[in-house]
Parts: sequence; C-alpha cells; structure tokens
Amino acid sequence: MKVLIWTDSFPNYSETFIRNQITNLIDRGIEVFIYTDKKELNNLKAINHLKAYDLINKVVDEQDVVPKNTIYRVIKALFIILKVLFAKNGKYYLRTLNKNKFGHKATTLRYFYFVHFLIKNKINVLHAHFGTNGRKLVFAKQIELPVKLICTFHGYDIRMGETSNKSFYEGLFTYADHIISISNYNETKLLSFGLDKSKIVNINNGVKVPEDIAKRKQEDVIKILSVGRLVNEKAYHLALQAIAKIKKENPKLNIEYSIAGDGNLKEELETLVTELQIENNVIFHLYQESPVIFKLIEQADFLLVTSIKEAMPTVILEGFSRGLPVVATNVGSIKDVVINTETGVLVEPTEESVYKGLSTMLENKAQWKQFGINGRALVNANYNEDKQIEKMITLYKS
Repeated sequence: MKVLIWTDSFPNYSETFIRNQITNLIDRGIEVFIYTDKKELNNLKAINHLKAYDLINKVVDEQDVVPKNTIYRVIKALFIILKVLFAKNGKYYLRTLNKNKFGHKATTLRYFYFVHFLIKNKINVLHAHFGTNGRKLVFAKQIELPVKLICTFHGYDIRMGETSNKSFYEGLFTYADHIISISNYNETKLLSFGLDKSKIVNINNGVKVPEDIAKRKQEDVIKILSVGRLVNEKAYHLALQAIAKIKKENPKLNIEYSIAGDGNLKEELETLVTELQIENNVIFHLYQESPVIFKLIEQADFLLVTSIKEAMPTVILEGFSRGLPVVATNVGSIKDVVINTETGVLVEPTEESVYKGLSTMLENKAQWKQFGINGRALVNANYNEDKQIEKMITLYKS
C-alpha cells in the first residue's frame, strides 16, 4: 500500500503527531510519500532524531512535481498525453484539463502533473492533515481517480470552519471517503458544519506509552512545564500572571517554570516575565527536539496548559504517558482527559481560574503520583499510539 500524506509544511517544529504517524506507518510496511505546500529545509533539526527513516527524501512539493519552465511543462505534458491517451488511466489526465471546472489549476497543468505523480507512483490513499488541505485534494475524486480520500481535522481548521461560510468544507465533505475526528469536540463541530455522521471515523492522536517511566527526583524546587508554540492560542500570559501571583504570596516557594517552544510572541512574553519580576523562575527553552521534550517531561512535577483554543493537545497525552499530572484549561476536548481529582486539575481559561488551579495543585502534592498513574492508564487505554495506528491502517484498507 502506498499513502500520500499532505500537510502544510514539512519538516515542522510542531505537529509531532504527523511525524509520529508517518514513522509508525513506515514501521508497518506502508510506503509513505509526504506532499507539502512548503519544504522547510531550515527545520531539519526537527527530524534529526529520525534519520533512520530518511524522511526528507520522502518529501515532495509542487516544484518537484510541476516543471518550472512553462514551455517545457507544455511539451512534456503533450508527450505524456500521447503515451497514455489510449491507456486505462488516460481519461484521468484529460479530465484535469477541464478549464470550466478547475480554472487556472487546469490551464497551468498543475492538476495534470499532480495526477501524473499519483499514477506514476501507484498511490492508493490520499490522507490530508487539516481540512484546508483536504479541500485541495477534492479534485482527485471529482475526476474519479481510483484513490481513497481521507482527511484528519485538528485545530485551526476547526476554528476556520467556525468563522467561514457553511459551504467552506462542503466539497470536502461530499467527496471524502472518510473524515477523521481526533476528539469529541471536533466531532461535534464537524457535525455542526454539515458533515454526514456516517463519514466520521474517530481516531485519536496517539502517543507512545513507555513500558517504564523515570522515577522523579525529590527536590526542593517545584518544576512546572509548558510545551507549545509561543502564539496567542496558548495564552502563556495566564500562566505567567498566575505564577507571579503565587510567588508574591509565597516568596519562599521555589518554582521553576519551563516553557519549551518558539513563536512570534517570544519577545512579548520575555518582557512580561521582566515586568512581573519572575525572571529567576522562568526558563524559555525555545524549540527542542522530541527526545529533549521527553527529558523535560520526566524532570517536571506537573504540566501546565493554559490554551484558550485547542482540540486535544498532544502534549497532555505525552505528559500522562510518562506519569505526569496536568493542570489545564477547559477548552476543546481537554476535559475528556484532564479530570478533576483524578488526573489533574481542570480550570477555566482566565487568570483567576488558572491561579486557583495552580494553587490547588501545589497544595495537593501528595496526590501528584496518583494523578500521574491515573492519567497514564487513561492514555494507555484510549490514546495508545500502536492501537490508533492500527485503526488508521484498517481504515486505509477498508
């Protein structure tokens, strides 16, 4: 089986769930092609720990598929047409040239060459990550190319559906064979956008659950960790303001708050740390490779997630898989995994609620270990990477 994974950019410092899915598919004998709008060759550090998979040589973009020179593009297309005109696949090439239906994608031969790439490589499944990319693949089903079209919705694509016209995903919902929802929250939203329930398949973003977890050292310092891009949706200001308030009330409390991630709010957040006078308590690790993130998780006492918009943050699942309790905001489907008094503390996305949640966690240190045990059991039962990837492969073959 040959699967094309379409994503916005690759490699990417975030979206580890896509990399994990790709490597798991490869491990199970699936041949994977990675199609992206943008090759991020400056981000090779993001896949340094995955060199054995040779991922960068599996990545293609439009420049690899469509000849740049217009004259050569037309001449080559004519030769391809002459070669396939009377072959069983010839009709698919010709259908991409329908200007009335496909506009400049037809006249510039972009769809023509993409179909040529698919046919030449005998690709069976088109799997788009994010609904916005799924929309780009609808044409393959419109020309009746014999491929399966699957799309996984995550976060920003759900938010785009909320703010766009109801017809925004209509074509995708009509032509896709299956739409994957990664959370109850996403399923509810997809149904509200008009998706037929029969097309929804629930497959969670899975994480690897280690057989053993590192024993945390007993230290005087309380280590709190956040992982994610430094962007508005993550609302790190709520975390910083809450920590500053706690420190003001308990000056002797030794807190080390680590933030692993990079983004356009870096300078703004650093300024806020200075203004709040918590420079000695906050460490910006910026982007780190997955092995370093796992090490930070193993060293932390608990995870802090203060997002104001999310579906299901993979980092919560990663934390639970390593026995880490969590304080998190009640957005998206987070409430399905962060359960008060069982796996951590669930708060509202406000400064006061985050402050109270942090205080509650700090006052209940004796429960941290049990929170982590419960979270690990929940993840192993419902978000185990091996179980989720087997569901995916079954879907591909169905």
